[in-house]
Amino acid sequence: MRWPRKREFMVYYYLFLRCGGEETTIERLTEAVRATFYYNSKTAKSIVRRLVNLGYIVRLDRSRARIRSPDEVLLELLGQYLINRSKQVRELS
Repeated sequence: MRWPRKREFMVYYYLFLRCGGEETTIERLTEAVRATFYYNSKTAKSIVRRLVNLGYIVRLDRSRARIRSPDEVLLELLGQYLINRSKQVRELS
């Protein structure tokens, strides 16, 4: 998982505030992004798809999804950072 870009992060955080950890549809998320941020449908779909690929949105099946909480996301990023950092320190030793 990588850090999102500014636009992706703003969309992720908005969707989390709006939907929380509840299940929702991908179409509903895309429509919320389109309506709130004034993106066209293609851009809104692309941003939601990127958030799914990055792991910020979890697909439950083909049409349903859940937004991961910021705590959940940051905990995973912290774990990955610590693993990478320990590898770097070992290589220097």
